[in-house]
Amino acid sequence: MGQPPSACPRPSCPGPPPPSPAVQALFRDGKAVQLQTNCGGALLTPAGAQVGALLATALREFGHPDSTAASRVYSFQDGRTALAVWHIYRAGIAFRTVRLLSEPEWSATITCIAVFRPATDPALGDACSPQQLHPQGR
Repeated sequence: MGQPPSACPRPSCPGPPPPSPAVQALFRDGKAVQLQTNCGGALLTPAGAQVGALLATALREFGHPDSTAASRVYSFQDGRTALAVWHIYRAGIAFRTVRLLSEPEWSATITCIAVFRPATDPALGDACSPQQLHPQGR
């Protein structure tokens, strides 16, 4: 049996590319200052808030956020609109959610979680992607 595709040193290796890490880190001055994931189960709070859970789970555990930041608006061909919002807690956690505007806020689905140093400003974008963070510490 040959080596798995992720062990192949050439770009032309057969098979899918190796998976990206489930949790990305943002570095400043050589130190990790934020962790971020869009993978369910990668960051799980004691009360069960995680990617894929309803915002209601985070609201029960953390209360109302200290601030919110609109992230992105999605418009669909059938006329429906969805809104992505970051729910930010100064204690050091933020949840990005997406919901249809016709649905109640608590029913939004958590799509990303960022954990950062308390009382600092997290680096939050309009998506939860590794490209927004700098895993190499740049």
